[in-house]
Amino acid sequence: SYADVAHFNLAWRLVASSYFVPTAVCAVFVPLLTAHGLTKKNRRLMMRAATVVGVIGLIAAAIAHFLANPIASVLYGPMAATVAPLLRALAIVFPLGFMAFFLSLVLQSLYEEAHVLRTLILVTAANLTANWIMVPKIGAMGAVYAQVISTSLQLAILAWRLRDLHIGDRRISSPEYSVVEDGSP
Repeated sequence: SYADVAHFNLAWRLVASSYFVPTAVCAVFVPLLTAHGLTKKNRRLMMRAATVVGVIGLIAAAIAHFLANPIASVLYGPMAATVAPLLRALAIVFPLGFMAFFLSLVLQSLYEEAHVLRTLILVTAANLTANWIMVPKIGAMGAVYAQVISTSLQLAILAWRLRDLHIGDRRISSPEYSVVEDGSP
């Protein structure tokens, strides 16, 4: 029903709004990746940043899982009873989503935008298909499962691509820019 969809969206807001964490972490070191590629120093920095993002994602998952009822009560009042179970089920998306978003930003900084875009198209199709199959059968929890599946798929594909870049020990070169009359690229 529309009410179930609304309750899912309320729970999803907490997850979506938390994506500022990987964005903030990437804002610190992504310019270095863009400028210098996968140097030894940048690989170590990226691994430390990935660890920080992963740990924060796990902490957010634990908070969402164990404190779903109080959080939902504070934020959504009388709707807490229907939002809290969805938030608890979405808890796994915090670490998965944080890492998927992190890898997306890292790959874009390594000039892999086309791969990230293809992955997002595939993941969107998978999410729509999973929603189409699961929501009519199990309601809002089906939307949660569809999100978990699609986020896991996104993380797997992006991690595989970054692994390939690591194995290839490929030095990233920036794209060529032309200079216009005023001297700016």
